[in-house]
Amino acid sequence: MKARASFSGSWHGQGTASGSHGFSAQCSLVSSRITQTAKELVLSSGGWQCGDLKTQRTPARIEIRGGSLWLHGKAVGKIDSKKISAEIPNGNLRASYAAELVDDNTMTYEERVTDGEHLLVLKGKLKKN
Repeated sequence: MKARASFSGSWHGQGTASGSHGFSAQCSLVSSRITQTAKELVLSSGGWQCGDLKTQRTPARIEIRGGSLWLHGKAVGKIDSKKISAEIPNGNLRASYAAELVDDNTMTYEERVTDGEHLLVLKGKLKKN
């Protein structure tokens, strides 16, 4: 199944952050810039601002093969016309991502990052600009 370019766009919204040891914060800004073609998914910028916690997305070019996502020659997730899911190790961290289109202009997003001992969960609802 070919994924269509429905995730492309500049997305902005708000969300929440929660984690180990009772951490919880409102996220005043959640953003992501995505370009999708039939062959690749490019995450060019984005990040979270949740109280004192601020993150910046590392740009990534992910290959699309059918309904699978590939990064550096390894299968890391799945994509279809409404959902993206991926699990990407980064050093001692393991991150999982899930995005789902609610409609053409609204996306829900969840990111989970763990080092095996601590967990951070970021959830957001984004609108396409």
